Amino acid sequence: MDQDGERTPLTAAQNPTQHPPPHRRRARRRGSQSNYSATREVAGALLVACSAACFSMMALLVRVGVVFKENRFASFQLVLSRSLFQFFAATIVLLWIKKDPLGPPDMRIWLVIRALAGGFGVVCLFYSLSLLSLGECTVLIFTMPIFTLIFSRIFLGEKVEVVDGFFGVLCLCGIALVAKPHLLFAHEVTHEMQQRLLGTGAAILAALAQASIYIVIKKMGVSVHYMMNVMYLGILGIVLAPIGGFVFGERRWHMPSAAAEWLVFLGVGFFGLLAQVFISRGLQLCRAGLGAAVTNLQIVFSFIFGIVFLDEIPSGSSMIGATIIVTSTLGVVWNKTTPSRVSFEERRGST
Repeated sequence: MDQDGERTPLTAAQNPTQHPPPHRRRARRRGSQSNYSATREVAGALLVACSAACFSMMALLVRVGVVFKENRFASFQLVLSRSLFQFFAATIVLLWIKKDPLGPPDMRIWLVIRALAGGFGVVCLFYSLSLLSLGECTVLIFTMPIFTLIFSRIFLGEKVEVVDGFFGVLCLCGIALVAKPHLLFAHEVTHEMQQRLLGTGAAILAALAQASIYIVIKKMGVSVHYMMNVMYLGILGIVLAPIGGFVFGERRWHMPSAAAEWLVFLGVGFFGLLAQVFISRGLQLCRAGLGAAVTNLQIVFSFIFGIVFLDEIPSGSSMIGATIIVTSTLGVVWNKTTPSRVSFEERRGST
């Protein structure tokens, strides 16, 4: 290697482990980041879909508990059941993994805000389910994606594309066809209008609360363990349930006695817990707009549960609406997570 006291450089044959040029290394990193980002989006969307299924089962049990049982539960009693499940389960998990249940000091205010919004939304949802049918309540709750897209644009600066708007409008059309609520289609004022107005107002407030939850979770990011969100929500629910029961006159609470009553009482808490775990983690992985769109699957799950558990045979318009919802939701997921689109946007941003 040394000739006349001078050192000669290694040739390509002598150095078999050559590194690629810098521009190739940058392109390779961009490709791996794009695939990782797309994988996170898909994983988050799947978790949100699982949350929608659990929320639908919980809503079904609430509806059964407050309407169809001889010894009806007060809606706020079921709020308490769900909150107790969430608080104890989340606290046990956080202590097991050696996480401070109160969360990072700089994030505690966001955890409180998220819990306030979530607790208020749960109270409004359960109260609305005691006044409106499952379909009517669900379709009103799912005005939430519209509020979420607006909030994500204002507070997070997320881009809202024309395609997102198209699929969002298409999804709302499907929701209307599935639920066929009297509040949207009826031309007559019935004797139940006062209850309907109260139930409608509660459902819209729940939709606004849920939309704000998406924004708060995205603000916090992944630095806050998702079980902390669940625990804080449980605490607020435990506090708000007795207050709500007193304010709205639901003061006749009773302990479950029959097996079916225990199934409803405990099932509300169990499925509510699973739904919160899935939604809290899922929204950390995907964008707020995508998460809001995927939650529309809750309409489809409610539609299926109505057939299986309540013997509610859907009409042709409901079948068409369910198809539209699934199609539009899949369209949004494809638009947000296609690797070729992500790569193109990154290449365009790097030029």
